Parts: sequence; structure tokens; C-alpha cells
Amino acid sequence: MPPGAPHRRLTHLLIAAAAFALSIPATSSAGEGLDVKAWLDRPGTRLMDECLTDVAYRQWVFSLPKALRIYFRFDRELFKGLSRIVVDGLTRYMREVTGHEDLEPGFVVWDHTFGTLPDSYHPHPHVCATDGGYLPDGRFVPLPRARRKDTEALCEVLRHRVIGWLLKKGKLSEELAGSLLSWGHSGFSLDATRRVAAGRRDRLEDLLLYMSRHPFVAGGIHYDAVSGTVHYRAFRKHRGRDTDTISVDAVEFIAILAQHIPHARRHQVRYYGACTPEVRKRLGLSGKPPQPLPRQAVMLGIGSGGGRWRQGGVRFLAVLSRLIATLLP
Repeated sequence: MPPGAPHRRLTHLLIAAAAFALSIPATSSAGEGLDVKAWLDRPGTRLMDECLTDVAYRQWVFSLPKALRIYFRFDRELFKGLSRIVVDGLTRYMREVTGHEDLEPGFVVWDHTFGTLPDSYHPHPHVCATDGGYLPDGRFVPLPRARRKDTEALCEVLRHRVIGWLLKKGKLSEELAGSLLSWGHSGFSLDATRRVAAGRRDRLEDLLLYMSRHPFVAGGIHYDAVSGTVHYRAFRKHRGRDTDTISVDAVEFIAILAQHIPHARRHQVRYYGACTPEVRKRLGLSGKPPQPLPRQAVMLGIGSGGGRWRQGGVRFLAVLSRLIATLLP
């Protein structure tokens, strides 16, 4: 085998993967042909103006135990069902605590496949939900404070629904489902600590940018050409592993990157309830349904506007370009 041949093949695979994921012609340099400025100049309030009225919002994050994550890695269609289960559970919870069976909350759900460190596949939905809901006459009813015992009880409801759903779909055996339900520490969690008050549109925009961020902190990627190792540093420490850094072989890092590339023509953001055009029209809420960002913008992690999150995608392209260049013999 000629010297440098493995690196050349690896480079071609990397270029092809990046070109497919970002819809860049394989013969183009990184960023060429992408109207990045047009995405960065999109109004930061696009989603808020068109979909999210000026009420209070809360972020809900539902996490799964490690034993179930592999099913989502190899069947991305499961994300849609998972988000529906979470939204249905939250809707029932909000109707119960407010005493209004006809309450219509609004939800925007993002599919995430990563946590603090991207080397593990961590499927979980991030939900931006109205902290309350609308009555048929358009009046907004706020929720009382989300108590810990309420979120724990709701998490247990979601746990049973998810396990039953995966059992029905043939992903789990009866024995495994029973074992998961018997665990004292289930591995499921539901976080609802982050709330944005009405009128704080700046904080809501920052929350939306956080929820639509890409998996990597581009400024934290460093490639050592001598050892062929990629050193990656996250923006904070991983709680369970007590580190913010991973060091892996370049080929392994490409595999880590690839597992977070979304499948073509699959939605990663979904709208429910009072965030859908049909319900908004029925309730007399202003605005129009949001138009989806170009697929390149989603891959770049460009969400609704400015801030440190939107800049990461452009830096990531630059780092990817340098990594490709260093792999060339």
C-alpha cells in the first residue's frame, strides 16, 4: 500500500461525509457556496415573533437510561414517538394542575443526541413549553410553581409509558421491560428548572439558541498531527465523569461526529398544541407558522439569532477544514 494511502482514503470519506451532511459540493472548500451571512442575519426573534407569544416559558428535558439509548441510535423514527409521549404527558399534567380540561399549551421540541461530551450517544428531547396554556377564548392560564415532587411523579408516568411503548413496538422483551420497571433508580429523569418569565424575550431567545445548538464546541477541537489525536474540550465538566475533555484517535473522532449527523428528510424540531398554525388560528393568536431553516443551517447549529451559540457552527467548519488539510499526505 503506498505511503499516505490510508490517510487519503480517510480524507475522502471525511470530505464525502461532510459534504453530504452539510450539502456542500464535494469539490468546494469548506463554507464555499453557503450563504452563511444570510442565516446569521436572520432576525433573532423569528421563532418568537411567528410562533411564541409573550407569555412565560419553561424548558423540560427528559432523559432515558443508557439501556434504552441504543434503540434510538439505530432507529431515528423513535424520536417522533418519544416527543409525542412527552408532550402528551406534559399536556395532561398542565390540565390537571390548572383544573382546565380544555387547556391548550404550546410546545416546540428539539431532538438531541448529545450531552456535555459528544462521545456518547444520548438521545433526549428538549421541550420549550408555555408555562401554562390557553383557554378556548384565547385567555392564558399560568401554571403554579413546578414542584419537585410533581416533576418526579410526572417522570414516573413517562417512564411507564415509554417502556410500554417500546415493548409494543417490539424493541423490548417482556423480561427486559419488567426488569426496567423494577429498578429502584430508573435512569429516567425530567428536569424543569429553567423558566423564562413573560416579557424576557432576550432570555427566551438565549434559551432557544441553547436548545438548537450543535453537538460540538468548535473552539474546543484541537488536532495533534504528530500523534493523530483529537483533543476536545467542552464548555463545562460532565457531571458524572468529572471532566470536560476527551482525547481520541482522529478516526474515532470522525465516528463520534458522524453519529450526531441527522438523517436526511427527518424533522429534528417539532411543533405541538398552541405552537401549531391550526391551533393558533382557532385560538386567535397572532403570527404565522415558522418556515424551516435550510438544512445547512440546522447542521451548523444556527438557530434564531446571535450570541455565542450561532458562532460555533462557522468555527466548526473552519476546524473541519483544517483537520482535512492536516490529514492530506
